[in-house]
Amino acid sequence: MDVDLALPRSVVDALEDVVFATDPEGRLTFLNPAWTALTGHLPEESIGTPLADHVNVPEGRDLTGEARCLTAYGGVRWVDARVSSLPDGGRCGILADVTERRRAASRLAEAEARFRGAFDHAAIGMAIIATDGRPLRVNAALCELAGRHEGELLELTIAELTHPDDLAAELAHWERLVSGEIRDFEMDKRLLRPDGVLLWARQSTALVRGDDGAPLYAVSQLHDVTATRLAAERLARGVLHDHGTGLPGGELFADRLAQALARTRRSGRRVGVLRIRIQGASLEEAAARLAPVLRPGDTVARVGDDELGIMLDALHDDDEAQLVARRVEQALSGLRLRLGVATAGEGEGGADQLVAAAASHARLPEETRLQQDLRRALELEELRLAFQPVVALADGRIAGLEALVRWDDPRAGLRLPGEFLAAAGAAGLLEDFGEWVLRQSCRSLARWRAAGLANDLTVGVNLSAVELRRPDLADVVADALREAGLHPSSLRLEVAEDAIGPDRLPVLRSLARVGVSLAVDDFGAGAAALPYVTRVPALEEIKIDRTLVTAVAESREDAAVIAAVISLGRSLGVAVVAEGLESASEVRLLRDLGCTLGQGFWFGRPQPAAEVEQLLRRAAHGELGI
Repeated sequence: MDVDLALPRSVVDALEDVVFATDPEGRLTFLNPAWTALTGHLPEESIGTPLADHVNVPEGRDLTGEARCLTAYGGVRWVDARVSSLPDGGRCGILADVTERRRAASRLAEAEARFRGAFDHAAIGMAIIATDGRPLRVNAALCELAGRHEGELLELTIAELTHPDDLAAELAHWERLVSGEIRDFEMDKRLLRPDGVLLWARQSTALVRGDDGAPLYAVSQLHDVTATRLAAERLARGVLHDHGTGLPGGELFADRLAQALARTRRSGRRVGVLRIRIQGASLEEAAARLAPVLRPGDTVARVGDDELGIMLDALHDDDEAQLVARRVEQALSGLRLRLGVATAGEGEGGADQLVAAAASHARLPEETRLQQDLRRALELEELRLAFQPVVALADGRIAGLEALVRWDDPRAGLRLPGEFLAAAGAAGLLEDFGEWVLRQSCRSLARWRAAGLANDLTVGVNLSAVELRRPDLADVVADALREAGLHPSSLRLEVAEDAIGPDRLPVLRSLARVGVSLAVDDFGAGAAALPYVTRVPALEEIKIDRTLVTAVAESREDAAVIAAVISLGRSLGVAVVAEGLESASEVRLLRDLGCTLGQGFWFGRPQPAAEVEQLLRRAAHGELGI
């Protein structure tokens, strides 16, 4: 029986779960490579044998549930089976290995038995929590603390029990705990009680791992510190906090820093200070964005009119301070700021010297500096266009051009998109960059046509996912064509496969109504559902992802996928372009598979407009031998 897979075979083969199919008699007709990892049998060994010889899936009906699987070594694995009937009487489905999950549940039951006595009767609130943050068991003291019955607590998550202002910090601790970065954490947080009473709890949480090092669950202890906390806050807020932001002020910051430096004599650890000068944003906003990335014990304070200070306590070394500084830069991405960091240990200076050293080291974060340079690049017209030819594989004639953006960085020279587009996205510049490329591409094509060149060529311009969310995109495209005096058929807009989905189809239809053609770029990466790709309006080209083209000579599988894409192109009546061609052998192989168009370094690297014009003149005189 042939199995019609919605995904390319390479994608099915890469799945960790077993995909299978049987004939009406229950004999296996298809298995992906995951079968070997599950059973120890090669797929070809098991094809033709009854599924029931391997997995105790009941015959003759659809089902979802756990089943036993026999391995080649006489062992048993447990699988989550999802089985459906096929029209011909056969069956197909997916088997997901859940053996380790069952073992973990068994280990958890044993641990619960050992903890039960002390756990249930402890005077402080206690909980056993799964790694996803859901309580597995709670004691009576915690129920009283939270003001909820046991059944209620077991249905809630950390997010539903923790005050929103404390949630980001706790989730950040949890992420570091489960990843192995820390073994435990302690924090004060507010509990959300159904009676509305404000209650502060000091929570100590430690992770329990199995023999193999994998995280099993966490044990949390919570006790009521409301009275102490509120009294301390009233005192500190009246004397030591900044009235405008509510953050600790400079006096409290200096006091905590002095205490931290004193502790270095006993601990041997180091203390760090970050000084952050912020423009164009409130200090409250910045402090809120910092909360998830700071460590327990770090202090954020207002130390100037537009400046925050962060005390980093108990550092292992200077590298840890630099790591926190990088996290701070990422958390404050998009803000204009200068940041300085300094560290000290025992006998290396007092609080004032450390604060001054951090201020003297202040600099623009690399990302912020890059974003500012990119804004300047637009203003000072430092962006450049390069064009790469799309070539007919049969005779080497130029069939089209793709426009690609470059940045002529005064400090670093010509930079490729991979070096700056991510920063442009973080700075909110992708719409501006995209519109610049669109208008300049249309103007270049108009100049070449006015010179009697490129009369039959179209220019391709890439659209980012950000641009596809632009409500006036169709108007911008139409205006660029009108400004250049070009017919809409002169322009081909290229959309990456992973940017295509049901929510993108309306904007693609609006572009089609303008009269431009569309192309699906990077096709074959498996990122978009085929039904949506085939529904792209005014589709003119499908461009095969370069990773498939590069591997085609060594992989029959990739060759089969490319052949299928070419066949799809024929059925849709669209051209198929192979991207990334870099050798004569790749050109011959793609041509033999039926591909008609190609693009890559073999035919020419992206070139400035002036060089493209010379290329088009040579082509017009029959002097081009690509």
